[in-house]
Amino acid sequence: MHQRKQTLFRPKESDYYNDVIFNIIRRSLRPSSARNMAAIEPGRVQSVDETVFEESLLSTEKLDRTSPELWPEQIPGVLEFMSTQSTSNGSPQPWTKSLDNDDMNLLHQFGSLTAAELIAEVKKLHDVAYQLGLEEAKEMTRGKYLNILNRKKR
Repeated sequence: MHQRKQTLFRPKESDYYNDVIFNIIRRSLRPSSARNMAAIEPGRVQSVDETVFEESLLSTEKLDRTSPELWPEQIPGVLEFMSTQSTSNGSPQPWTKSLDNDDMNLLHQFGSLTAAELIAEVKKLHDVAYQLGLEEAKEMTRGKYLNILNRKKR
């Protein structure tokens, strides 16, 4: 009998070492009394010392619109470079050449729908296609019984 070879998922060694280092740092940052409490009371999630420790880590710095870290200055020349690299120069895209105005309107209409509305529209189209298939099957059966579809022999 052919046996399947089982392969175990082995993470990269660097991922393993990163996890080990992260756990060591996390344990060392925890206050010693919190470590003891966690050992004594394993069901307790957070101790008083941990709460104080977390509050000491909170930053009171205000990051508003004037903060250079949140809103860096624009790099000179980027906008000009992007405008030369963009393809929206007014000419129609190659994929739109075969579409007429009705197709474009329908495309814009579908683009303005939410995800749920788009899913409902796809389901509705699927139902219409199914009904059309049923009607076509009935017509093909009718044609077969009336011998319309048989080839004429010469």
